[in-house]
Amino acid sequence: MLSVIPAREWTFEISDGAAEPTFIEIGGLDNFGWDRQTASEETDDFSSQGQGASLPMRRASTIALSGHRLEDPDTGDRDPGQEEIETSAELIGAAAVRDFQVTTPGGKVGTFVGWAEMGSTGGGKNNKTGWAATLHINGRIVWDA
Repeated sequence: MLSVIPAREWTFEISDGAAEPTFIEIGGLDNFGWDRQTASEETDDFSSQGQGASLPMRRASTIALSGHRLEDPDTGDRDPGQEEIETSAELIGAAAVRDFQVTTPGGKVGTFVGWAEMGSTGGGKNNKTGWAATLHINGRIVWDA
């Protein structure tokens, strides 16, 4: 039976960049948004009699992650997943590309190659410190069987 699933049960992980990667869960998340974009090209012409026609020419996806910045108040140690995102987001070109995993609440695992872009970090005087990043997916997500 299909049921509604809580967003909090999804997990997102980044690889450590090693040849045999270890995946590190990104902690502190309280929101995600999975956006899909399509670029199309019009294919209508004079014979279309004013009726539009097009084909999808490019599809792309991003996953926006946001939540709370996590840090040990005694040592300054950061959440390993957040820190790995921040480290990779400073790199340029192919060095910035990493493997990622997303796991659904039902346990289905998707892997993809992509890169991270940092979003806003901060907050007001009575707020928790926020943290945000966007994952840019290169190609398709490959889901396990």
